[in-house]
Amino acid sequence: MAKFTLLLVDDEPNILRALARDLQDTDWRILMVQSGVEGLERLADNEVDLVISDQRMPGMTGGGQGFWLQRSASVIGDWRPGAFEY
Repeated sequence: MAKFTLLLVDDEPNILRALARDLQDTDWRILMVQSGVEGLERLADNEVDLVISDQRMPGMTGGGQGFWLQRSASVIGDWRPGAFEY
C-alpha cells in the first residue's frame, strides 16, 4: 500500500510520463493530470501529500494553482512556493 500520494501536473504528456517513470520504483501513489484545473479537481477528491506542478500551462499557471491551494485549507494544509516564485 502506498505511503504517500504525489500529484503531477503538466500540460505536456511526455513530461508526465518521464516523471512517472523516474518515480515508478517508489511506493508512492502517483496521480497525473494535464492542467491546473484538473489538478484542483483531483485534489478535491484525493488526499495528496505532494504536488509537483509545471509553472506555465494553458488556462492556469502553476503559480495560479498555488494561489488556490493556499486558500483551500481543507484540501491541503501547508503550501510553500517553489523556486520560481521567490
